[in-house]
Amino acid sequence: MWRKSSYRAGSKLLTDLLILPFAIAADIATSVPSVPYNEPTPYKPNNPTPPKAADYGITSNLIGALTSKQYVDIRKEYFFTVSRNQELQSKQKSLLKAVNKFRTRIKLLGFIPYLKYKYNHKVACLEDEIQSVNSSLQRERIILGEKFNSYNNCHLPLIGQSEILFVFQSFQHHSILDDAKTLQASIGSVNKPFFEYDCMSRISIQSKFLQLYCFNEGILIMSPDNFSIVDKEDIVARYSPIQIKQYSTKNIDKLTYKVINEDWSRSRQNGMPDRRHRFNVCTRIIEYGHLQLEFNKEFTLHLLFSNFTYGESIAKDLNATITPYISQSNGEAEKMFSFANNYSTETDTIADLNELELELCNSLLKLGHPLNSRIAMKRPQIGSSVKRRRDGAILQVINISSDNKIFKCVDFEAKQCYQYRRADLLLG
Repeated sequence: MWRKSSYRAGSKLLTDLLILPFAIAADIATSVPSVPYNEPTPYKPNNPTPPKAADYGITSNLIGALTSKQYVDIRKEYFFTVSRNQELQSKQKSLLKAVNKFRTRIKLLGFIPYLKYKYNHKVACLEDEIQSVNSSLQRERIILGEKFNSYNNCHLPLIGQSEILFVFQSFQHHSILDDAKTLQASIGSVNKPFFEYDCMSRISIQSKFLQLYCFNEGILIMSPDNFSIVDKEDIVARYSPIQIKQYSTKNIDKLTYKVINEDWSRSRQNGMPDRRHRFNVCTRIIEYGHLQLEFNKEFTLHLLFSNFTYGESIAKDLNATITPYISQSNGEAEKMFSFANNYSTETDTIADLNELELELCNSLLKLGHPLNSRIAMKRPQIGSSVKRRRDGAILQVINISSDNKIFKCVDFEAKQCYQYRRADLLLG
């Protein structure tokens, strides 16, 4: 009995093991197909799209149109080499594809001696053709010639620490720069050039979307997808000091930047920022060296140097017309570059005063300064001191309209009473 039951148990176990794969397959075939589970996509914030060269007005057609007439052939030769290399590379890919096809056939049909010999012969011929294509490829670089070679680099001052900005907008004295039209630049070959060239440049100025390489004969200007060679005689270069207004909530390195005036929206009596306020805007007047390169009527490039002497040495190398720097130690120069006197009051509207307002205005002008040293930032009242938005000048309010939109204020610098809208004053 023991042997018989053991035999039956073993045969049943073996039968179940043999049937199990078929049962699983049948179950899978008859079961309802399951819907695939799609994992929910994680939330991604809408990141702003990265800027492009076209956002700064740097287009391929614009850069290509700057080339001087005597250098048009150099540009044509470079792009002819590029197009020829593209054709050869396309042919090279098709040959490699054919080689791989015949090698696959050798693996499948190599047991037949005749076919193996035939396919090996074709592979050898194709490899020889690929080698000849590789030897025909030329190096893609701009051939400027020996006359462009600058064996001695431009001698820059050892002071050397200067912030450089490419500005792609027209601006004047005390203008406010648009960050969307400004690029940080650097002197020297920090990054790889957009296009390879065969000469040594005297000066190289690089930014994210624009590069300048200065030679004895001219300037090589590059964008990510195009370049031009401009003769020095075709460029109108001017260099002069300029003061730019900037708004910021952070301190800056005053060893790098020359700050003419600094005024915080919330300040202490000694003029320092009030640390109790997190959002404290500072209005600064910073002096730069302004190098203006006019290539043609459609494209003018502006470069700002925080170190005037550093920028002046580059301007001299470009034969720029230089406006002499005015020392701030002279009292007349300080008056010329003073914070308040650089702004004209011709655009301000003289207030129409009644008898009481006129008497109050004359009394304040005789006093010569505001009565209240504390600056009102939100809801000014009659007698409050406020700041003019465009230049930060301190004004005294003598009357306010019923709808709180028009403010009559005394300007102690101009010795006149003007009326302003709320947007004209630095109010929160």
